[in-house]
Amino acid sequence: MAKIVLITGSAGLIGSEASRYFLERGFDVVGIDNDMRRYFFGDEASTAWSRALLEEKHKNYKHYDVDIRDEKAIDEIFSNHVFDLIIHTAAQPSHDWAAREPLTDFSVNATGTLNILEAYRKYSPEAVFIFTSTNKVYGDRPNLLPLIELDKRYEIDPSHQYKEGIDETMSLDDSKHSIFGVSKVAADVMVQEYGKYFGLRTGVFRGGCLTGPGHSGAELHGFLAYLAKCIAEGRPYTIYGYKGKQVRDNIHSYDLITMFHEFYKNPRPGEVYNVGGSRHSNVSMMEAIEKIETYLGKKGNISYSDENRSGDHIWYVSDVSKFKKHYPDWKYTYGINEIIEEICDRWEMETKSKKMNSILGQKIAVVTHEHFKGSGQELRDFLNKKGIDTLYYVAHKFFYTKGEAISYLNIFKRGKLVKEKKSPVLPRNEFLFYFRDAFYNIWYFLTSKEKFDLYIGVDSFNAIFGLLLKKLGKVRKVAFFTIDYVMENRFKVGLLNKVYVWMDRAAFFGSDYTLNVSDRMARQRIQELGEKAKEKHQITVPIGVVKQAGEVKIERKDNILVYSGGLTPEFGLELIIESMPALLKKFPDLRLRIIGDGELKGKLESMADKLGVSKNVDFMGFIDTTEDRERWLSLLKESTLGLATYEDTKTTYKRFSDVTKPKDYMSCGLPIITTSVIPLSEDIKKQNLGRVVEYNVDSFVMNVSELLGDGEERKKIEQNVYNFSHNMTWDNIFKRMFGEMEISA
Repeated sequence: MAKIVLITGSAGLIGSEASRYFLERGFDVVGIDNDMRRYFFGDEASTAWSRALLEEKHKNYKHYDVDIRDEKAIDEIFSNHVFDLIIHTAAQPSHDWAAREPLTDFSVNATGTLNILEAYRKYSPEAVFIFTSTNKVYGDRPNLLPLIELDKRYEIDPSHQYKEGIDETMSLDDSKHSIFGVSKVAADVMVQEYGKYFGLRTGVFRGGCLTGPGHSGAELHGFLAYLAKCIAEGRPYTIYGYKGKQVRDNIHSYDLITMFHEFYKNPRPGEVYNVGGSRHSNVSMMEAIEKIETYLGKKGNISYSDENRSGDHIWYVSDVSKFKKHYPDWKYTYGINEIIEEICDRWEMETKSKKMNSILGQKIAVVTHEHFKGSGQELRDFLNKKGIDTLYYVAHKFFYTKGEAISYLNIFKRGKLVKEKKSPVLPRNEFLFYFRDAFYNIWYFLTSKEKFDLYIGVDSFNAIFGLLLKKLGKVRKVAFFTIDYVMENRFKVGLLNKVYVWMDRAAFFGSDYTLNVSDRMARQRIQELGEKAKEKHQITVPIGVVKQAGEVKIERKDNILVYSGGLTPEFGLELIIESMPALLKKFPDLRLRIIGDGELKGKLESMADKLGVSKNVDFMGFIDTTEDRERWLSLLKESTLGLATYEDTKTTYKRFSDVTKPKDYMSCGLPIITTSVIPLSEDIKKQNLGRVVEYNVDSFVMNVSELLGDGEERKKIEQNVYNFSHNMTWDNIFKRMFGEMEISA
């Protein structure tokens, strides 16, 4: 049975990040949020969009539009659930706003927190309770520190005890807190007391600047998000006091949630932690403006006021060493540059979106070859989920496809299938199938009255027909979606190679957009084709992770290697089998799972027999990753390492492709064993997502043995893999893709 998390303020920056994080890890989430941010800061600060996304994308998310001050409503929610974790983020967050309505501020921050605590004590006392407090509980005491004025920032005296940041020993007494600070002090101390007095598992996290792209930036709260928004949109921005040299440490909302997760796994009742970017991630106002202007390539409309905000900190950097000591496995994922870039990307995209065409009114055709669920099918699902006006999805089955090898057309209106057409079943001949595909690429569209805004051809063969339909007036724009790139020795027949290269070049230069699965592919085109290629609009559209993996509940096991894919040359399967005897000497209970079928199956079985390892090698056969998805994902998720040891040959298309196999492993949190052939190997090295091996037995055995024998290192890599794939869902990838086309998705 899934564990249940209650998150108050679930549509806000921290609440929505927490909701997504725990939903993706198989928890059920109950959210409480009545969008008071809109009342506090106006329509632009509303979090309604965030709530809508959570409800649209996550079936295990349940929302309550309830005010936390409503004791009866809160009591009713708690009486209907037994929570395992409670994350209380709902608050009035601005010290400027609090002075306008002190009663409202205190009732939300203090009384509302007490309501949640009492319901927690009454109905779910075994849960872990996490409270997002603030560094404003220290009032203006940080301004009494010995500060040194530098060119672009203030800094603390390097000999002071707080040189690494302010820790939890700083006094809360004898300072001006602001009205907001006082209400948060009351809540902060009360949460501590419920831990120490009642023995409940509560934790207080005193945040510095909590930020991220999900922040609905407003002038009175969320300075980094609001600053980026103003510069992106050309709005005026005012710096208040301290010459713009005031310093803030900024922690990404995702990093804060991973802190929460660590505390949940091993809570310390009544404990208090200062949390923020620390020395790892901090910036002054002047430095932030400079970084944002540089990244966006535009100057901000910045003005200055000598009058600083009451209670505002001149210099605040958190010391997070206490938390790191208690939870040594926790590490930052984002630094200040990555945070700023992510926020800028969000506001730049929103600025562009206002000028874009909405995807809802679009008529789009997607034409692809189909063997297993890949980019074409994922794009079909994305567009149907968006509910666009019209989608023509044309799929051609390969001649070697098992089952009914046909071409077919599915017509969708507003996401609903309204019509299907199928080709006759033909004798399985490769050239006959290409003639069939060519015929239906024309026939399906010429017999339709529709005219299409965008035709996306997955591979050069299908894109070529988009260019023909454009000349015939049936299509306005064409996108060439290229998933591999091999311009030499692609086919054994020389004439076929020439035709293939011609189609690729024609599709590339003729299309309005070229969608490459890797940056390496785009660079190679420019290198080969020169200046003309630089003029073409190339967009990187990598392979996404399998989102449904988070819904599969299964425990990981030790000493299981898994390969999932075709049993064909260049995939390194011979290397894997050859390495098994040496690995079994070190790990006698080791098992190798091979999921898939292909021409090498007999050879591999024979190799396993001759090497005496057949008892430890499980040939699972072909698994349909669409029809039997849960079984396939379960086999991956319970494995220990994912194998993708590609061999470097002249004919390999992997050198420029964002291949599917490692992304499948990533979606299941597996450390990856691969070679330097694939573009993703660069990220695997840089981000420590597994090991990049040389294509020989010694290197493979050494690296696999290292990871099998070091559970702590595997655990770190698994977390890195989850972090890396955080923004690699198909939804995010396709949104960025359409944004590049100036279509708002």
